[in-house]
Amino acid sequence: MSMTTDLVPWDVHRVWYEALLLDPDRFLYIGYRDGGGKLGMCRFDRDASVNQAEVSLALNPTYRNQGYSTPLLQASIALFRTISDASLIAKIKKNNIASIKCFERSGFFFVLSCGDYFIYGYDR
Repeated sequence: MSMTTDLVPWDVHRVWYEALLLDPDRFLYIGYRDGGGKLGMCRFDRDASVNQAEVSLALNPTYRNQGYSTPLLQASIALFRTISDASLIAKIKKNNIASIKCFERSGFFFVLSCGDYFIYGYDR
């Protein structure tokens, strides 16, 4: 359900990931399960000029449909809130029902429809 569905060559992904880690306006949280299993990640891409961050969530396929996405998202928001009060938005594919439910359970609300995506906001 990623925005980019094409196969990404490792060297291209590595360059993107290294830039993400060096960008002071991008925040990446990785969730782990007790025992060391990687649950997934939650990323915040902040635009400081408008004090807004876009939230992205990806769950390890091994742990999908087991109730981990909402706690991972909520814990990530709580951590992000310790360093930023930016308003939050999420861009979710219209057919990604699981993500829509996860974001809604976490306090996000529908804002608008835009092509193949829904835009959700958060005001907690």
